[in-house]
Amino acid sequence: MERQIIIHDITKDEFFAALKANIQNEINVLRNDLNQQTDPDRLLTIDEACEYLGVSRVTLWKYSSEGKIKKHQLGSKVYYKLSSLEAALKPNK
Repeated sequence: MERQIIIHDITKDEFFAALKANIQNEINVLRNDLNQQTDPDRLLTIDEACEYLGVSRVTLWKYSSEGKIKKHQLGSKVYYKLSSLEAALKPNK
């Protein structure tokens, strides 16, 4: 059975303008999220870094203590730059 949506007190042009504005807003939100995810200076939490690398917290700590990945400390919080994680994934030549 086909479902119908009935809209009152709005013209077809007003409906499509509102729909276009909402779609454009969602596109902008997704674009901003994507830009933030790929920003090389973005700081990731320990859990985010572990998920990104696919390693445990112990392994991440080991990589940090061996100098393979640089950690950044802000107060008592530890963060990792996305660029540092990406560099750690590249094979050494």
